[in-house]
Amino acid sequence: MEKQQITMGFLIYMFMHEPIKSMRFKFDQSIEFSLTDENTEALHPLQVFPGRYAPTCQVNGSKPSANVSIMMDSDLMNGRKFDLDDKMGTEFVAEETDFRSNSKVNVMCSADVDGLPNSEMQRTYQVLVRQGDLKFKCTNSSAIVNNKRHKIVCEVYDVEGIACNKILWKRGDTGEDYSPGSYNNINVACREITNSKIETTLEILQVTAEYFKTSFSVIYNDPLFQTKEFQLSIPQEYTNSVVALQTSFVLLCSIVLAFIL
Repeated sequence: MEKQQITMGFLIYMFMHEPIKSMRFKFDQSIEFSLTDENTEALHPLQVFPGRYAPTCQVNGSKPSANVSIMMDSDLMNGRKFDLDDKMGTEFVAEETDFRSNSKVNVMCSADVDGLPNSEMQRTYQVLVRQGDLKFKCTNSSAIVNNKRHKIVCEVYDVEGIACNKILWKRGDTGEDYSPGSYNNINVACREITNSKIETTLEILQVTAEYFKTSFSVIYNDPLFQTKEFQLSIPQEYTNSVVALQTSFVLLCSIVLAFIL
């Protein structure tokens, strides 16, 4: 009888206590990448620019709700804890914190379940804060309809380790993305000038009127780093014949108006 009571008590205890099923640790909402239970390395490298970041950590599946905290090296980060709608998950959102230039710091999410031994789960970013900030400098001359091989040239620079495989161009009206390569009426090229500077070119093989109605963006896109975007538009230039035609039309309207009066 006593053994049955012990067994029943153990089953009830196990029913009331379940381990963490999953963890998702995001360094900041501006960075797409998240650490999950599939990332098993002790320290996951992450590079960011200097700035203010708010790490968030979400754990799911435990009974009772897990205790969740985020550490910056040996310091506990301030923040708020939320129960998710299904009551089967908990999220901790840290306050925005300064990450200063040219520094390295470990940021760890830790979670455990009260009353359940060996229930702890951890994921850690090793954050390298890069010195400097990404900059763009673009040469964007005006064009006329039917111009051939119109080029927009942009330098992206001031951060070490910058690479062409992280470059995209984006067309505003259609949302199309262009990595280096050839497309319908558009070529995109990129070359690495130094360890901290690249040059990328968007070439329009033949300019039509639609290209003056949209913007283009050059994007440095790295899920483990940060996404920066620089937007521009092509200035439209009119030929002398078009200007002359417009002037003649205005003059003709003036003559007709004078005749009517």
